[in-house]
Amino acid sequence: MNPIEHLLLIDDSEATNNFHNRLLSKLNFAKTISICTNGKEGLDFLTDSKQCPDLIFLDLNMPVIDGFEFLSMVHAPLEKIGNQKPLIVILTSSEESVDKERCKSLYDNIEFYSKPLTIAQINELSQLLA
Repeated sequence: MNPIEHLLLIDDSEATNNFHNRLLSKLNFAKTISICTNGKEGLDFLTDSKQCPDLIFLDLNMPVIDGFEFLSMVHAPLEKIGNQKPLIVILTSSEESVDKERCKSLYDNIEFYSKPLTIAQINELSQLLA
């Protein structure tokens, strides 16, 4: 698969961000990887952006604005960019079905993966995005 144009990674863990950035770069998954450390930074990034990312990786448990709040507020900046709905992949250790249902009620183009990402998960995502 050709690399996607732009990936936005939103996670408050520097170690997780570094790991995912290195792995995704090594696999040539995305031409550009942008990193934000909480939902507010992610919303600000999208608000200031002129182009919508192809994919957003989102942690749920973060300070300032968590993943749930991000999902509830992401529609306005996405509409400003061009009314696109990129795939959002929730990266979480939670297997709670209530969390999944809540996420799906806030945003409909969504997938769930455990973290840290594995090569198999990245290959599966490549198939979804192809």
